[in-house]
Amino acid sequence: MMATLFGNVSCSDSDEEPIAVAVTGVKVDKESVAIKPDAEVTLVATITPSDAANKEVSWTSSNTGVVLVDNTGKVKGVAEGEATVTVKTADGSFAASRVLLTGVQWPTIIRVFLSMCVLSSLVFHWNLTKS
Repeated sequence: MMATLFGNVSCSDSDEEPIAVAVTGVKVDKESVAIKPDAEVTLVATITPSDAANKEVSWTSSNTGVVLVDNTGKVKGVAEGEATVTVKTADGSFAASRVLLTGVQWPTIIRVFLSMCVLSSLVFHWNLTKS
């Protein structure tokens, strides 16, 4: 009796599973972001090394009254203020954060400052004329 085998056959003395590549870090693509209420921006997390076995991350906002963030890194401004958005690796070993400002614009700040200056000079003028 004769048997014929077709195909490739490989043998191994090892029953061990391949070693998974561990995450060594995570970073966010933008240093800081200023957005207006109702505006959106997407932050991108980069896991290192690029061949890491588990590249899943979670996103959180330190102040959901200021910005909301979904599980893809899309951030939406809610109200004026400051919040920190943090991305964390699935195993929790690594995290990166970015500060987000919403609704704050230099012209608004300048207008408030000028209004305070005008108000101060009016009060000062009123005090001088009152005497």
